[in-house]
Amino acid sequence: MEGKKEELREMVGRRYRDVLEASSEVRNIRKLAETLAEAVSNARTTQSVVEPRPLTREQQASVQRFIALHKLVAVIGDSDGDALSDAFALTLAELLHKELATEPLSPSMHSVVTGLTGRLIRTRRQLLADLEEEIGELSETDWVANQLTALALLQGTDYEKLLDIYLEGRKKFIQNLTSESSSLLTVVNELKKSLVVIEQLFSQGELFRIIQAAASPTYRPALIDSLIGDEAFSFGRMLTAEAEKVTRQLRESKTSPLLPQKINSKCAEWISRYV
Repeated sequence: MEGKKEELREMVGRRYRDVLEASSEVRNIRKLAETLAEAVSNARTTQSVVEPRPLTREQQASVQRFIALHKLVAVIGDSDGDALSDAFALTLAELLHKELATEPLSPSMHSVVTGLTGRLIRTRRQLLADLEEEIGELSETDWVANQLTALALLQGTDYEKLLDIYLEGRKKFIQNLTSESSSLLTVVNELKKSLVVIEQLFSQGELFRIIQAAASPTYRPALIDSLIGDEAFSFGRMLTAEAEKVTRQLRESKTSPLLPQKINSKCAEWISRYV
């Protein structure tokens, strides 16, 4: 009997200790929960009052280049622009894109910049095709000069190649006239217009002087100038510096104008196709 009582006391004692231990665990868990709740509350309060960390100068420059890139891509082909404006905007956009591709951007910005690579390549290809196709329709010296300067910016100032592009474009245009049964007088008139343009731009060196003017460090097409003027000072200053890199490409070209003998030889060969 005494043995059973002793066993009962031990059992009750163990259960009592278990209850005490369980009660202690509950208190510990409750205390831990209260501490965690307080920490979360403090974190939320701290987060609400902490100001976002300002961007570094390099990060600000990257953001400005990113914005400028989108604005430039949008103005290519704008009705207010012309061939040279489009070529300038594209070249400037390509420079900005190249710089952004090597900078530490946020994942979202990097994704957009990467996605623009194909678009810029397609835009360049299409713009070159349009310039070479449209130039054959031009017989006004100013318009031809604008178109050829745009091509020089995109492809380099190889004056012989520029003359070949113009002659080839005019050849296709005049061939279309003959296939449409245009009068002989119309064809002769277009031939004369072509030779007048070549005389002024190539023989008299007008194209060389125009390209030299476009190579000036301060030169910018009106459309690009208005884009710079519409933005904040720091943004405009950045875009001005980048635009100078575009004109530098023309300044660094060492190609010389064509000699008169070369021009005459090419024109004589070109005319011989029609007589």
